[in-house]
Amino acid sequence: MVELILKKDVIGLGEEGDIVRVKDGFARNYLMPFQYAIPKSDNNLKILEKQREAIEKRKEEKRKLDQNLKEKIQTTKIELKRRVVEGTKLYGSVSAKDLVVILNDEGIQVEKHNIEMPGPIKLIGEHTIAIKLSTGEKATLKVNIQAGE
Repeated sequence: MVELILKKDVIGLGEEGDIVRVKDGFARNYLMPFQYAIPKSDNNLKILEKQREAIEKRKEEKRKLDQNLKEKIQTTKIELKRRVVEGTKLYGSVSAKDLVVILNDEGIQVEKHNIEMPGPIKLIGEHTIAIKLSTGEKATLKVNIQAGE
């Protein structure tokens, strides 16, 4: 095991400025070649302390942006009209990709992999979708699908 200082956020490992212990191979083959981390040493720790204020400022700014995005998502309600085959079953489905396009049209920038849904929506009615934010929080989006066309 080796101790490293993260230069960037690494999902599942830590945030910029954190000191982490990882296996040698992970450090040597992934984190260090892609500039995600540097070895923990006295010199690097001194550099980290000098940069600590700027790192905290960036983290706080990211939290504020995520909080604004969360409020925007939770106040947005999407209304869709789709063709229905039998009763409540949709002709086709509504996927995460469809939601990304709709949210981008509303001025909310999210990526497909951040939308957490068990599968495409295949029934009419109101559905609650979780959207993962960069700070790890989740925002809930209400999607109401009605019979139409």
